[in-house]
Parts: sequence; C-alpha cells; structure tokens
Amino acid sequence: MNVPAAEWETAELRRNTQPLPLSLRRLGGAVRVLAEWPRSGTGSYALALRTPAGEHRRVVTIHPEKLSPASFAGLLEDLELHLPAAIAVAIQHAGGLAGVELLPPELSTVAEELLRLRRAVEGTANRAGLSDALAEIAHDPHVVLHTRELWVRRAQARRPHPARLVQAWARPGNLDLERRPERVLDTRVEHSTDVYENRLVRTFVEQVQQRLRRLARLPASASSVGVRSTVAALARRMAAARREAAFLESVAALEHAPQRVTMVLLRRPGYHAALEGLLEFQRSVAVRLDAPALDAPLENAPALYQLWGTLQVIHAALAVAGELGYQVIEERLVRRTPGAAFLRVLPDGRPAVLLRQPVTGVEVRIVPERTYRKHGGEAGLWSTTYEQRPDLAVEVLPPDGPASVYLFDPKYKLDSELLESAGGAGKPKKVDIDKMHAYRDAIRDRDGRHAVRYAAILYPGPEQRFPYGVEALTAYPGSALPLVDRLQEVLREALR
Repeated sequence: MNVPAAEWETAELRRNTQPLPLSLRRLGGAVRVLAEWPRSGTGSYALALRTPAGEHRRVVTIHPEKLSPASFAGLLEDLELHLPAAIAVAIQHAGGLAGVELLPPELSTVAEELLRLRRAVEGTANRAGLSDALAEIAHDPHVVLHTRELWVRRAQARRPHPARLVQAWARPGNLDLERRPERVLDTRVEHSTDVYENRLVRTFVEQVQQRLRRLARLPASASSVGVRSTVAALARRMAAARREAAFLESVAALEHAPQRVTMVLLRRPGYHAALEGLLEFQRSVAVRLDAPALDAPLENAPALYQLWGTLQVIHAALAVAGELGYQVIEERLVRRTPGAAFLRVLPDGRPAVLLRQPVTGVEVRIVPERTYRKHGGEAGLWSTTYEQRPDLAVEVLPPDGPASVYLFDPKYKLDSELLESAGGAGKPKKVDIDKMHAYRDAIRDRDGRHAVRYAAILYPGPEQRFPYGVEALTAYPGSALPLVDRLQEVLREALR
C-alpha cells in the first residue's frame, strides 16, 4: 500500500483497532511513508489505510516461527481429532468410562470425520439428510397445546380455574372495597414447539454444525483443498436449512440421549429421517477437546503447543499404566454429553486421573498444574523453598515406600532463543533447564528426601540430557514418535 509523500499527514493506518503512527523516511534512495510494526505474536492482523483517495484493507498473517506450517497443521489435527480419542480409549481400557462406545482413534481422521458429516447432512440412498429433513419439518413443525396460568385483571380473565379462585381471595392486597378479587389466575392454552421431537432435531443440528466448524478450522496443510471446499459447502447447506427452521429458536436442547420413540418420529418422514440420522451419528461417541484456544489457533499457538505437550504425556502415562495392569479409580478428564464426549484439562491442581495397581497397591496420580507448597501438602509432598508449580506431575505412591515424582513442562515461548534453522535446531533456554533443577532440589517427601526422580521440558528442539534426571525432550508435532518412545520408556520404569 503506497501513499504519496505529500499525503502522509492526511493518511491514517490502523492495525485491527490500534493506530500505527506514520512518518517520512528515506528508504532505497526515495522518501517513503512508513509505519513501525510493533512486536507481535502469531495471528491474523487486519490493516486499514485511509487516504483522501479512499480506503484500502489487507490481512497480514504471522505464522509460528518455531513450527513449520505442516507441523502446526499436525498439532491442530492431533488436538482436534487424535489425542482426545486416544486418551479416552486409554482410560476405558484401564476400566474407566464404562458403558460408552468410543470412536477408535484410527477412525478420527479428517476423511472419516468428513464422511460421517456428509452422511448426516446429505443422507444416504435410504434416508434423507438432515438439511432436507429440516426443510420438510420447517413447513409443519410438530406442536402441542401447552397450558399455563398467569395473574390477570378480573375483567381480562378468559378461563379462570375454579380450584384457583381461593388463591385470588387469599392473595394479600388483592381485594377491592367490595371484597372482590382484583386479579385472578387465568388459564391460557397456547401452541408450543418446545417438545421432545423438536428438541431431538435441534440437538442433531447443533452437533453437526459444531463438528463442521471444528473441521473448517483445520489449516489447509492438514486437509486437501477438496476437503475444505466440501466442508464449506456442507456448512452453507446447513446454515440455509437452519435459517428456514426458525421455530428451533424457541426449542431447548435435548438433555440426554434419545430414550424413546414416539409416533411422530415413526410416522412423519422428516422426523423419522432426523431420528435415524442422529442415532447413526451418535452410534460411536466422538471425543472432542474442550479448549477455547482452538477458536483462534494462530493467536494461541504457544498455549496450544503446551496443551499438546501435556496431552502427549497424559496419553503416554495412561498407555503404560494400562500395559502394567493399573486400573482407573477416578478421572476428571472426560465429560459426557448426549452423543458426544469432551476432554478438558483442568489446571486446578487436583488429580486428572487416579490409577491403582490391584496387586501391588501402588497409586499413580496425573496432576496438571500441581502446586507444591512450603508447609506440607497432599501425599506428604512439599517444597523446601517457594511454591513450585510444574505444568504436569505424575506422582507414584507405593503403599509402604517413599513417593516418586516425575515432572513435565512443555515450553514454547515467542521470546525464546533464535532457532538455528527452520527445522527447529535451537537449544533449550537456560532458565527452563534451571527451573527443572529447582523442582528437583526443592520438592521433598514427608521425610525430607528428594522426591523428584525425573524432570523434563518438552520443546521444539533437539533432545539434550543433563545430570540427575533432567532432560530436554524433542517435541515436534507431526514427528512425535521419538517423544512418545522416550516418554513411555521413562514412565514404564517409573510405574514398575
């Protein structure tokens, strides 16, 4: 966007909503109108330039420096599709989430998800899709007569219920000078679309639209151009059908999975197609990650990277625990809803998963954001200096021996050391490694002994090992196999 030097005082440039001051500077042998771009994180920025000649707009996107586009796409695909399902299945193999048929992780691919959505929206040879069913239902939605009572003036009453008249005389301040009630409870009968059948339809619509939005957020490198255009077409088709079915605005969502079949669902074609489609859509529960940062992935790249690293450790710990016969006693990771399950890592310092080995009695606690305080704490673990709060702690608690703690901190910071190449050959920051040593030295058991057996950072760089069980592990989305192997090696030794 070029601005003539003579117009620089009348021009105005904004980045999103913030003004960027303009100035005249000599650049490349010519006087140019320039603006200083402030230090910025990853994300998309809207530039608006106003001049006497008009307004010009452009969007500038800053991609993550430490991750290639393919790696960042792999990170989002892992978070959206693979890791939540893999963790839920691992919990189920260890005895948790009983009675839930989970969608296997190998079926949580972009192609499989797109196929499920196409069958839901477009239908099959034997069943109308949701968009067509919704259009048919919108012309004649099922309604019932709904009775409600309200206080009205005596002259406005239509059908006052005889059994309610005594309440009119008993109501304080409701009698006139002649001892007649000024207001009475009147019975009104109205048509209502907020019925079980329409709630079922609304739940189906919302689940399909939500999963279309999730799939649309994946970057182009995670899916082909054909996939993205198909998702966009399905989203437009659903949006048009949803606008036509305006009656759903007054319908509540279904609070539980469909539990009964009514004559309306059986006999009316639109409702019957919606019921069959929803049952197929919910036949295997798809596990999704509940993380608001996914709504703006570029802007939240560091937070998403740390979440990805945390989930990799949780999955490795659960996989190893399942191999060694541990059973889930309690878990706070997966929340079930009708036809879906959501995985959320709560950073509240409480165990996300509690496991126990039935033969040895050893307990394992997987705790995000665990705080080790100076004056004692849970399981007798405490800090000799200041409070210590690692990102993730795996605590191994034998019934008659000292506790062992394994700590993991995913690290991704925009102000970290420069990478030596685009492939991520930088070194771990000294302050991050020093923090691991601080954890190791400060955290003790109830007898004052060192409790931390291992402390590692996960970062997009080469692996480095330091004395006394401190490591920097390579954690590069899209090439996570070395990380998974090392995590399982460390945790298998810990849980044995």
